[in-house]
Amino acid sequence: AMFVVPAAARAQTVALSASEGVLPAAVAQAPAQAPVGAALDTRSLFEPRANQLQIGGRFSSIDGDPARFQRYQDVRDGVLFTDARFARDATDGSWLFHAGADNLGWRDQRYAAEYQRTGKFVVTGLWDQIPQFYSVDTKTPFTPAPSPLQLDDTAQLQAQNGGGLNVYLPIATQFDLIERRDIGHVNFVSTPKPSLDLTASFTTQRHVGELPWGASFGFNNDVEVALPYDSRTNDFNLGAEWNNTRQMFRVGYAGSWFNNQDDTLIWDSPLRLTDSTSAPGRGRTALWPSNSAQTVSAAGYSKFAHRTQLTGFVSFGSWNNDEPLQPFTINATLPQLALPR
Repeated sequence: AMFVVPAAARAQTVALSASEGVLPAAVAQAPAQAPVGAALDTRSLFEPRANQLQIGGRFSSIDGDPARFQRYQDVRDGVLFTDARFARDATDGSWLFHAGADNLGWRDQRYAAEYQRTGKFVVTGLWDQIPQFYSVDTKTPFTPAPSPLQLDDTAQLQAQNGGGLNVYLPIATQFDLIERRDIGHVNFVSTPKPSLDLTASFTTQRHVGELPWGASFGFNNDVEVALPYDSRTNDFNLGAEWNNTRQMFRVGYAGSWFNNQDDTLIWDSPLRLTDSTSAPGRGRTALWPSNSAQTVSAAGYSKFAHRTQLTGFVSFGSWNNDEPLQPFTINATLPQLALPR
């Protein structure tokens, strides 16, 4: 067993580590005298092994801001399974397989794997979760996500009749302000001939959670809300490249698609319940629009005598962003004007 105490948070971690065929010196009972000719395992307990895992418990005590301490990681208390590593290599070097896993089941978990046929192809994969922890002491009188973000009608009416913003303090609730980015990536490289490479890759990213966001009605009514956010981006690439000592030719395709599930934010005004010609009771703003981009390209070069080289590149791209425009106004007391596209 080993005990790790980070000074910044005074966190104590208890972990049991085991590797294939070898127990760490702190766990295994060493014989009184090693037999003649037997090799001693002199590796450090913290030295990575080809096949290993760690299972333990994590208990933390934090002085100060716990959100800032774990801004891009997850160090909550609980059972921890991490540093799992597995490797298999062919004795003749014809293939290999490596895999790893960290922080299974936590907000910052990560998985990776690689399989390779020497001289033929390589496949790698990755799944990575990256949290962003803003605060543990945020309070808001608005209802939680999704949009529209609403306020209590009675409190809005009191504020409209001169009660001011103090009417929202008793009904403001505390919540953890957190978002997370999930990234998945697969990459493939094949070499059917020494002069030819074929490549393909796919990456998907999901961004979900709540962001601190300014939702202003003007200088006299500036509002900060927890913006609900849920989007996904997918990128796909294909390529083929042929080359020898004097020529190279490459063709490729790249496609990217962005889809925003929460493309509009609507929120209540803390100063008014009802619309008027001078001020609305609710605000609305457009967020990032869904869009896509696709590109086909070709490139190559050829070397000639007298240190001369001819290089060329051509590409054709198509970009699409055709989200509808939001209406001219959300204020029911104002005329709705048609917008040109």
